[in-house]
Amino acid sequence: MPTSLANIVREFGIEPAAIRRVSHRQNTHWRVRSDDRRYALRRAGAWLDVEGDLDWELAVVEQWAGAGLPVARPLGPPREIEGVKWFLMPWLAGRALGREPWIDSDYERLGELLTDVHAATASVPALPQRPGWRSCVDAALPVSEGAARRDELLAALAKTDACVATRFSRAAEALEARDLPRVFAVHPRRTIHFSPWNVRLRRGELSGLLDFELTHVDVLAGDVAQSRRGYHDGVVRGTCATPA
Repeated sequence: MPTSLANIVREFGIEPAAIRRVSHRQNTHWRVRSDDRRYALRRAGAWLDVEGDLDWELAVVEQWAGAGLPVARPLGPPREIEGVKWFLMPWLAGRALGREPWIDSDYERLGELLTDVHAATASVPALPQRPGWRSCVDAALPVSEGAARRDELLAALAKTDACVATRFSRAAEALEARDLPRVFAVHPRRTIHFSPWNVRLRRGELSGLLDFELTHVDVLAGDVAQSRRGYHDGVVRGTCATPA
């Protein structure tokens, strides 16, 4: 019989009073209540086939915690139970930035917060690149396996929707024609991790940075692009308006 969630939490020395699943993507998270304390239980699910990935992610969390950023530092080493790795972390209180649909001022605030994070991590040395990743400006997407894998995915997409596959292919060709590796050659690489769904606020201030499964080493413009999402120009205005 599989180990219960309650017994998994007890492996970390915590007696749970209530457990509720709150998210499920690559990783799955549960909110755990124990007396007057709350925790986040995580079942690792992202990039499990990439050797060293979890160690790299935890090293970034430690660095950013040391820089004073509100990240969920695990309460101890991961526990491997029935072939699955589990973490228990403090619960980071806060809410997403405004209620959807977001307005332009919400995205401007996101840009301001992004600048604050960049300032806080300015003196943090970048780790070597995340295992299995490359900088987005140095390689064709997807970042793992590069152009060959992209071509395979486009061919598979063409069997479903040839028009969409053609649009993606043209967009990729136009992007590569810009020669981003040359454009960004003089820009330093930093650890980037910012997007609207990763941010939590409390009383208007940053209270949590979540979900590090897409964190990697890249140019800082990658953080801006991921937060802008292609058309939310308020992020750019907020970033430019905040002193670095």
